[in-house]
Amino acid sequence: MVGNELRARVHSLLGRSRIEVRVTVHDIARAANVSRGTVHRALHNRPGVSEDTRQRVLLMARHLNYKPYIPARVLATQRRLLIPIVVPVDENEDPLWYQVKAGARTIAHEIREVEMETQWVVPRSWDTTDQITVMEQLIAKKVDGIALAPVDPDALSKVIDKAVDSGIPVVTFNTDAPESRRMCFIGQDSLTAGRVAGTLMGEFLNREGKVAIITGFYRTLGHRERLQGFKEQIQKYFPGIEIIGIYENHDKPKKAYNISQKVLKSCPDLGGIYVTAGGPFGAGYAVRDAGKGGIVKLICFDLLKETVQLIREGIVQASIQQDPFFQGYESVRILHNYLLINRKPSEEFVFTNLTIACQGNIEMLARQYIKNADIVTSQVLEKVSYVRRVVRS
Repeated sequence: MVGNELRARVHSLLGRSRIEVRVTVHDIARAANVSRGTVHRALHNRPGVSEDTRQRVLLMARHLNYKPYIPARVLATQRRLLIPIVVPVDENEDPLWYQVKAGARTIAHEIREVEMETQWVVPRSWDTTDQITVMEQLIAKKVDGIALAPVDPDALSKVIDKAVDSGIPVVTFNTDAPESRRMCFIGQDSLTAGRVAGTLMGEFLNREGKVAIITGFYRTLGHRERLQGFKEQIQKYFPGIEIIGIYENHDKPKKAYNISQKVLKSCPDLGGIYVTAGGPFGAGYAVRDAGKGGIVKLICFDLLKETVQLIREGIVQASIQQDPFFQGYESVRILHNYLLINRKPSEEFVFTNLTIACQGNIEMLARQYIKNADIVTSQVLEKVSYVRRVVRS
């Protein structure tokens, strides 16, 4: 039972007529059979609520079409909010960003209190200078808030702080700039994820063998932490495993393919490949083309359509998820709440669930993640404008 049918039944249980539309926290509490305090904690992402209860409350709130109270003075401004989402590469180069865009687009459609535009911004290249230039342009444009996936946390911290000093709140997602004054980070606990990958590789190789590592950007914090966690785990628990090289592919599948192809030729007894970031299916295609599927163990991140197929074929042994849909959704939601009602997130680090996809659970996970990605093309109403190249050559 969903949508209008569920709302009608709950309003009936609450003694309401179907024409009444204002749903309160008290209504959600009665419908979900929890206290109002529990509803408040669940809606505001505060501690003290089990994850099952939180999800039940959020589901009930959505079905009841609950809208948080927005002060009349805010609604009276009638001003469109502009929230750019700055990513390092085009989603055609790294399909991960399709799912981030889907999350941002979904929350943009759900928000009805004010008109809001979520602008998708891709710099001219992955170079740090171009991302800084984009940030400077957005500051000059006086946008309302910025969601940023920083390529280089050290280089971007200064311009993030400049945005904050200009009255523009910034959240980071996917990868962090923790020394900056950004409001919060939404994404994976990358160090832990790297350790999990190291443990998986050690077990897949029966504790010995040669491994090559492909990382997206040496400067990107999330990639560095995934690399660090992996190396720490291998050195501590699997001394029989040798890391023969670390290579950078700039999140591009074609580069991952070329790197893997060369490594497979130069090291015939290669046991595994670990891809820390974008374009993992490029490495998978190289393994498949070399006829070494299942022989060379491949561990990567993210559940893309290409990766799903490689897991089915036994080319990819495990893919660790970071929920990019949630990253896009939550980044916009947090900025929206701060801009409208001055509500900050309760935690500085909003970590996503760490889920491992393998042949045993791939069909279940694929339905969820691929559906999220398809939102990009399935929604009719367009509320996300796309700026492919902000910096002109």
